Amino acid sequence: MKKSNRRREAIIRILATSRESARTAREYAELLRIEWRQFTRAVCKLRREGLPICAANTGKCRGYWLPPGGSPDVAAYIVRFERRNKEQDKTLDALKAYQAKNHGGNRGNSETDS
Repeated sequence: MKKSNRRREAIIRILATSRESARTAREYAELLRIEWRQFTRAVCKLRREGLPICAANTGKCRGYWLPPGGSPDVAAYIVRFERRNKEQDKTLDALKAYQAKNHGGNRGNSETDS
């Protein structure tokens, strides 16, 4: 089995199943003996594959969890995710407007774009 598949399976296996028992990315990374950024990248990939991995960074229960099927946590997470995306879209639109106004639509130097 490839290393990436083993990591994927390990993450799925250790994810909490409720918000109350969720752990932070750093805590999961420590358990898996990987960097926390590797964990968050893996979570993004698993979400794109359709796993409803939820996350919270406010309140007393912070961290990642994989709720059971039919959980209202998934619907609530989707709402928060959509809200965050709308805010990011507003920021992107503002940056594009700035770029068009100040640089005539030139997208800039790709070496310095972030």
